[in-house]
Amino acid sequence: MRNRFTKPRLCAGVLAVLSFSYWAVTGAHPDSVGTRYVAGSGHDEGDCTSNHHPCRTLQFALTRMNAGDAVKLATGTYELSSVDIERLAIGKEGVRGGYSAEDHFAIQNAESNPTRVTGVPDEYRNNFIAHGFIVLDANGNALPRIVHAKLLAPTSCMNGTAGQFPCHNIDFLAQVQLNEIPTQPTSASEVWGFVDADDNREYAILGHRNGTAIVDVTTPGTPVVVGNIPGNASLWREVKVLQVPQAGGQHRAFAYVSTEAPGGGLQIIDLTNLPASVSLANTLNEFSTSHTLYISNIDYATNVSLPGATPFLYIAGSNLAGGAYRIYSLANPVAPTLVTAPPAGTGYMHDSTSMLITDNRTTQCANAHNPCEVLVDFNETSVDLWDVTEKSAPVRLSTTTYPTATYVHSGWPSADQRYIVLHDELDEIRRGIRTQIYTLDVGDLRTPNLVTSYTGGTTTTDHNGYTIGNRYYVSHYKRGLVIFDVSNPQALAEIGSFDTYLTPSANTSGTDGAWGVYPFLPSGTLLVSDIENGLFLLKKNETLPPPPAPPPPSRTQRPAPAGR
Repeated sequence: MRNRFTKPRLCAGVLAVLSFSYWAVTGAHPDSVGTRYVAGSGHDEGDCTSNHHPCRTLQFALTRMNAGDAVKLATGTYELSSVDIERLAIGKEGVRGGYSAEDHFAIQNAESNPTRVTGVPDEYRNNFIAHGFIVLDANGNALPRIVHAKLLAPTSCMNGTAGQFPCHNIDFLAQVQLNEIPTQPTSASEVWGFVDADDNREYAILGHRNGTAIVDVTTPGTPVVVGNIPGNASLWREVKVLQVPQAGGQHRAFAYVSTEAPGGGLQIIDLTNLPASVSLANTLNEFSTSHTLYISNIDYATNVSLPGATPFLYIAGSNLAGGAYRIYSLANPVAPTLVTAPPAGTGYMHDSTSMLITDNRTTQCANAHNPCEVLVDFNETSVDLWDVTEKSAPVRLSTTTYPTATYVHSGWPSADQRYIVLHDELDEIRRGIRTQIYTLDVGDLRTPNLVTSYTGGTTTTDHNGYTIGNRYYVSHYKRGLVIFDVSNPQALAEIGSFDTYLTPSANTSGTDGAWGVYPFLPSGTLLVSDIENGLFLLKKNETLPPPPAPPPPSRTQRPAPAGR
């Protein structure tokens, strides 16, 4: 059943046409719409939107760009001293280097396609390096990443700061910088964690540009990198964990790693022998690339299956079937097997979560399944709910979109699974609006109702969020970590923040800074991954009243109306 705010058919059709050549090579999430292409072999004419006919200079491309447009630069050297860096969204949905005009900008490979820039101010050097560039000095020499001084001991948030970091009701425990990881990555991506069910040690699993790092955070003030598994280079690397009870009462643990790096497949890392060692147990090569992944029916702290439930692995945005969801059995955790290919006509899925429904809403599921497993499919233009109880016969229950839908990205259910908090990654960037977070009322699975549940005081971009009780933890890109009170899921209220991103363009829209947050460790240690600054260990400390609520939106920015 479709809501009255249905998918824009024209936009979807245009997207399919424009994205064909990109998808044919990578299968990653389609980002062709709004992207400008630049190569030294190009010509400064037209609007720079053709990956077959790029412009020659970034300066010319900037004159053709709309707010929030991305730019891909092919191998070559570009001079930026005359460019207003503040205009550039340098992040993973902004200006990126490492492409080639030969393959029509299909694959980012900074190692094979060196993209050099000059005239970059030092405060932006790490941003450019993180996103595929080689930064040159005035003499043409490559500059290294700047390693900033870090806090060397846990530091309370006092008078609005913890050391150099702006904060409110969140304390600093420790930081693992990128240079502390053995392979010296230039960027970090998603973070996940788990507590070992056998010895109660806690770990962070950090995706980064050239692999996956495992960090022992049992003593959060002194985290220790205990393992690192190399992987094909990519800005995108996402991680989930499964812990499996054994007959003798012990457990085996595995991390599953997806990446948009061509040929990366799905890495399966054996964590069972931590903290002594980790190893790559297998690589599933059924698909070459995938955007992200999700494991259903588990406790998110231990990553052990829920009582009476069976975990399944969901792959999003692979290079197969247009990136639609794929469901795998984890009966053999080292060798996942496909149990559900997407039904014909299913579109790209960017991210996902799930709900296990056991209340009276089971009557709304296909064949009145009880319990009913519901896949929440965030697919760029809408949120689709699928009954996936019968893995061989998934049924779409509803599709919901909204007037400001720009890039429907991700979300997470409330503790009672009656609501889903929703993030749109590009509405602030492309529409120039203040932060908007949405909440989907799924009291009726067939006709969900959506409202704008939070409007911020700045244009910063919200990314990923997770619920524990009445608190919602959001990796908020240039704002770092933000914690909301979700006692009323339709009216979120900020109660704490910790800014991991320190550049002149902080607290503006863009996709630099805090990528992921993992709030489920039993100790209360919060894990935050920052693209440029590595891994942060933080602690909620609600000793102060919440900050003042942002002013209401102006006439030029009204909350999205409810949709049914």
